[in-house]
Amino acid sequence: SNYVVSLLPNAQEHMEEHGLKPGKFICIPNGIIKADWEKPMADQPVYCDKLKQYHDEGYFLIGYTGAHGIANALDSFVEAGDMLRDQKIKLLLVGPGPERERLIQKVKDRNLGETVELLEPVKRGQIPELLHQMDALYVGLQRQPLFRFGVSPNKLMDYMMAAKPVIFAIDAGNDMVADADCGISIPPEDSKAIAEAARKLASLSKEELNAMGERGKEYILQNNEYDVLSQKFLDVFSMPH
Repeated sequence: SNYVVSLLPNAQEHMEEHGLKPGKFICIPNGIIKADWEKPMADQPVYCDKLKQYHDEGYFLIGYTGAHGIANALDSFVEAGDMLRDQKIKLLLVGPGPERERLIQKVKDRNLGETVELLEPVKRGQIPELLHQMDALYVGLQRQPLFRFGVSPNKLMDYMMAAKPVIFAIDAGNDMVADADCGISIPPEDSKAIAEAARKLASLSKEELNAMGERGKEYILQNNEYDVLSQKFLDVFSMPH
């Protein structure tokens, strides 16, 4: 290969250990399509009645959208609800996956229904309007050695593009939330840390939350918008080889 392109920013050392010559590694991460975020929200955005009611009741809404799988480590997110019973905070999970029914049962068994709610999955095109109704968003993954090479989760791009503060619970070689200063980074699979981050975000003013979210959006537009990424690919083809 003249060059090797990877989504993972910290994979260079590993590849060079396995024969890649220095200077041949290029990282081009996942990204977003800006036009998807410029469409007007529906007159009745998905779940708007329910979420408006929660806001009217004074709740701070923290959302998770995406797959409910083992790798997503959602048990700690659900269990954080146990420590937030006395707070006006709701943890909302939206998405499909093999773990969903078990997590629904876990919420029932632990009597967490006032704090944690699993909503039916929505269409991909409804995600922007759903995220815009949340106050903050959560992304987490299991602790895995693989992630030392970095991560590039599509849902994180969506979260940041929605201009919402992010709770980032991933132990990886990179941390876009810290880089953009758009949320709180915590250890993975740690329900206490999730609850503490939730309380901290809920205590911030609207202005502070908005500024935090806007920093994330600006970061994505500068680094992860597909016009930017496609130009990076074009640049690779014009590099000497």
